[in-house]
Amino acid sequence: MSRRAAALLAALAAAAAPAAAGAHGGTVIASGSNDAYALTVQAAPVQARGDGPLVDVTAYPIRRSNGALDLGARVEVDLGDGRTVRLRPRGDGLEALVPVEEPGAWRSWAVTARVSGAAGTLEVRGGPLAPPDEGPPPWLWPASGAAAVAAALVVARRRRRPAPPSR
Repeated sequence: MSRRAAALLAALAAAAAPAAAGAHGGTVIASGSNDAYALTVQAAPVQARGDGPLVDVTAYPIRRSNGALDLGARVEVDLGDGRTVRLRPRGDGLEALVPVEEPGAWRSWAVTARVSGAAGTLEVRGGPLAPPDEGPPPWLWPASGAAAVAAALVVARRRRRPAPPSR
């Protein structure tokens, strides 16, 4: 199976998860599939109460044989920083809350997730995520406004000039 087909299948499998699974939500940090499972792993920052920043890591292992979410499967995620977490069933997914030193640090993880269950095993990998788009530089809007005012002044000045007398 080509990588493109596997990625499409993993995306379809994630979309097939029950609507309540979206409550965990987050950014897809790893996904893939084989004959046994389709696995999608997501991460999202969590507001912590005095414990420091946390990241909600949630996985959705879906059996390929019947399209059902397998909450009895064992899922472990190697975070790429020396820590491995085992995800536990919670709601419509398998989840772990992972402490991080600073918010956004999870975006640099190069994760490896392994699922093993009654249907078989699967290992998927995901690389670091690109930093979020910060948008235009802060100086762009004032500079654009100044350029618009200058252009309006030039147009207004040209319109006020009297036409040369015709002969």
